[in-house]
Amino acid sequence: YVDDISFTISPAGDAVTAVAFASSGIGGAYCDSGQNYKELVMLFEAIQAGWTMEHLDGSCGGGDTGFS
Repeated sequence: YVDDISFTISPAGDAVTAVAFASSGIGGAYCDSGQNYKELVMLFEAIQAGWTMEHLDGSCGGGDTGFS
């Protein structure tokens, strides 16, 4: 499988804005258990910065960011 994760990082006053986008190389990616989502959440949790999540196109549901 080939997945893409892209970032756009830009200054925003005394902080930065980071926009992350992930897409799976196969349509649907039903069996990956949300791996791209998990990788993005783990990254932003690891840097311990304040962040919010927005789903730009409604393709992914919101809700709890917890995972196992």
